[in-house]
Amino acid sequence: DTIKQTAIDLYNTIKEKFDAIKEKITKVFDDVKSSVSKTWEDIKTTISGAIDKIKGLMDFYWEFQ
Repeated sequence: DTIKQTAIDLYNTIKEKFDAIKEKITKVFDDVKSSVSKTWEDIKTTISGAIDKIKGLMDFYWEFQ
């Protein structure tokens, strides 16, 4: 029974360590994903604003007679 209990304790300890590592890695990837998403949204907003300004500059009427 002591060998069995030692094996169970060892398994539980290893499982806890792997679970902690998994949580840390998941958090890092989530943080990176969030940062990249925010940066991408900022880029899209900036480019969209620039395009709208250019469109505004070119918003005139041409007429040939």
